[in-house]
Amino acid sequence: MGTVSGIFIHDGMPLNGATAKLWRTEGFASPPAYNAAEPGAGYQEGSTIITGISYGGPGAFRWTGIDPGEYYVSVEHGGNRTFQHYTIYPEAAGIRSGLKLSYVDAGTIQVAAGSVVFSNGQSGLNGAATNVTFANLDTGAEAAGTDYYVYAVPDGSGGISFVISASASAPTGYSVYQLIGWFHNNPASNVSQYSVASGTDIESPTDGPRPGMVRYPGQQWMIDIYIASNSGGAGKAIFAGQNAAQSKYNQAPWASLTYFQQYKACMNAGRRLCTNEEWSMAAFGTPVGADNNDYCWTASGNTGPRNTGLMGAVGYCVSTLGCYDMTGNVWERVATWYALTDVYTDMAGWAWASGWTNEAEGGGAYTPYGANAGPDAYTGPRALLRGGAWDHSTNAGGWAVFGDSPRHVSAGVGFRCCA
Repeated sequence: MGTVSGIFIHDGMPLNGATAKLWRTEGFASPPAYNAAEPGAGYQEGSTIITGISYGGPGAFRWTGIDPGEYYVSVEHGGNRTFQHYTIYPEAAGIRSGLKLSYVDAGTIQVAAGSVVFSNGQSGLNGAATNVTFANLDTGAEAAGTDYYVYAVPDGSGGISFVISASASAPTGYSVYQLIGWFHNNPASNVSQYSVASGTDIESPTDGPRPGMVRYPGQQWMIDIYIASNSGGAGKAIFAGQNAAQSKYNQAPWASLTYFQQYKACMNAGRRLCTNEEWSMAAFGTPVGADNNDYCWTASGNTGPRNTGLMGAVGYCVSTLGCYDMTGNVWERVATWYALTDVYTDMAGWAWASGWTNEAEGGGAYTPYGANAGPDAYTGPRALLRGGAWDHSTNAGGWAVFGDSPRHVSAGVGFRCCA
């Protein structure tokens, strides 16, 4: 089976100055009692006393190069000796306990106490919560609009150091490491609070969202930070699985797709279109539209989506959750449909089934396609569009909504994904 390394936790005795030895169980005729004698040295596993590590409560002792099996651990402190029974199993690489990431401030995240087993079988302990900043960057300079990954690396003395890297596969300059989480550095070069996540698998975080997304507090769903762009460039081989939606800063919005193509593009990325409710919750706090581009890309004189700096470039156009461009730029189609005969009203009494409005935020109501007939005279169920487009001025905003044919394609209609 080979030897393994790791950490065991000892309860019930102060560990400052304590030492421990590992004994094979065959050295004892019966389970050893308090202050029982140790067996002969031939039953000791290894010749070196294991060093105790205390971190303000139950303590940990580190063992290395031990064969998996049944053991008793004797811990001596102040002339007294206790025994605990342990089964040592071969350890797979990964987080063994703790190491959860949390947001501290715009430039700092915190890693909780915990332990890890590295790919080479070596273990490491982080005995207390540790702050991590861009001073821990592996190479280069901090970049805005970038997903960063946090790795645990051995510190050479049984502990753990932490490294931030823009690489999702490995930190530069390290051969032994373990991914423990990630976060997004937003266009203002600040840690995006609701993007901080913990885990060893970017598709299945143990806490928080996937990279490029934020998670709504108290909810299980997550949403892309940016309007979807095309991971496959100019191609549209969506139903062949070759083009997937992505949430990336400084990319052009992926427009001119039907509802069905948009949904499949999200599926290709392991995600889905957002519901109307999710989109609305995520848009809270985004500035309302205006006849200028000071806060969002909404001026009536605009002739298309922002093409200089692209998504995320209007720094003020961000929601409380940390999603960019939810007002203006392009409409965003959501997964929610409604029947043509359904009538939903906003707080000003305007019927959604008759057009679109942003009256709830002071905008004027109008019907660009006339009584909701649509550009192709479509009279079936409608897929909702949200937020307004690049030239909708004061009519754009987090409450802007329009019912559109799900088969309609337009350069002014994009989408973003949820999971």
